[in-house]
Amino acid sequence: QSSLFVQAPSPPTYTYDPAAVPTVTASPAFLTPGVDTVVDIISTNTNFDQQTVVGFGTSDVVVKRTQVVSPTHLLVTAAAPSGVFVPITGLNITNGLRVLSQSLGFPILAPTPAP
Repeated sequence: QSSLFVQAPSPPTYTYDPAAVPTVTASPAFLTPGVDTVVDIISTNTNFDQQTVVGFGTSDVVVKRTQVVSPTHLLVTAAAPSGVFVPITGLNITNGLRVLSQSLGFPILAPTPAP
């Protein structure tokens, strides 16, 4: 069943105002294995509130707390499994209907010299 028969030939449309592109920076670059790490997230053109949810792209990381400092600043406490440094390159921030899924690049570390 459809309501198409009651609509005019050209249904009304709505054009949203363009929004500025948000940017996100986060530090540190890795979650320390086996301990709680506080990740400082600073952004532009965002409006974080108490419904903001943060993920790190893997179910291995447990987000313990998300603190909204301001509409453009978050402090996230997360725990990575022991023995694994988890890069924050898979950071996802959801706020209402807006999802910020921004690749923060891939960190490259210097090789550890062999003994």
